[in-house]
Amino acid sequence: MVRRGNQNGRRFHKKGVHLALDDIRESIAEMVNTRQHVFNI
Repeated sequence: MVRRGNQNGRRFHKKGVHLALDDIRESIAEMVNTRQHVFNI
């Protein structure tokens, strides 16, 4: 949904490691990135 409404914006790129702790950290980083750049909070 965010990508559709913000096509020219920055995209978050995941590393693709697939270890549990790394996945959690990547998800948190993606949420922070989305909050900062999409919702302008």
